[in-house]
Amino acid sequence: MKLNGECGSRGAVGALSQLLERFPALAAWLQLQIKQHRVALIEIRTGCELRTRLRGLQGLHAAFLQQCRQCGIVAADYPFNTASHAIRSLSARVKSELMSGFGTAARAAGATHLKGLPRSDDFAAPAATRPYQVVEFDGHRLDIRLKVVIADPLGFTHEFEIERVWLLVIIDVCTRAVLGHHLVLAREYSRYDVIKAIEAALGRIEPGPSRFANSATVPWMAMGSTANSCRRSSTAWCVRRR
Repeated sequence: MKLNGECGSRGAVGALSQLLERFPALAAWLQLQIKQHRVALIEIRTGCELRTRLRGLQGLHAAFLQQCRQCGIVAADYPFNTASHAIRSLSARVKSELMSGFGTAARAAGATHLKGLPRSDDFAAPAATRPYQVVEFDGHRLDIRLKVVIADPLGFTHEFEIERVWLLVIIDVCTRAVLGHHLVLAREYSRYDVIKAIEAALGRIEPGPSRFANSATVPWMAMGSTANSCRRSSTAWCVRRR
């Protein structure tokens, strides 16, 4: 691949794309460097403008040229036949990869905890094709205000307001049935509260008394907790959090 010079044009960037297509191992190596955060995307404010630049680009470029030599690319071929050895094209390529998704860009900028991002295909939960195959956990904050009134031995009353009420549920993805729930009267729920919700979903729940006169509880009124408890106990769950 011949290219006399690199002027920062789209043609030079296209030459780098052709190079990565010709050598898949080189493209895989570059992707690995990005995933391992060998370069970082930092912001630079110049007046009213906000620009970005890559930290660690020089080291990445030197390693990139070494990988090109290992792939058998000689001095007469691209990128060695350009004035800057394609460093600007490499910078544009890496920036494009980093900015292609919010999660990648945030991690490149140094973020360690990201919430609310969709999962990648490698970690996607399997599709629910039958009941009790895949369940999901939900934590709902109830929009209610509760007060606890306590009367002391002297006849005075003391009121305590509960700040937050959480309803934790385990839901079957296929049937949308609530398999178990747990009520939390605290500002935030903890992992122990989640365990309580899972225990409630795994345990057998006896049906409560019917509110309708002269009526009996039918199996489908058990909300998936009584009629199928034996089957559920031998089922391997894939739990995912919404």
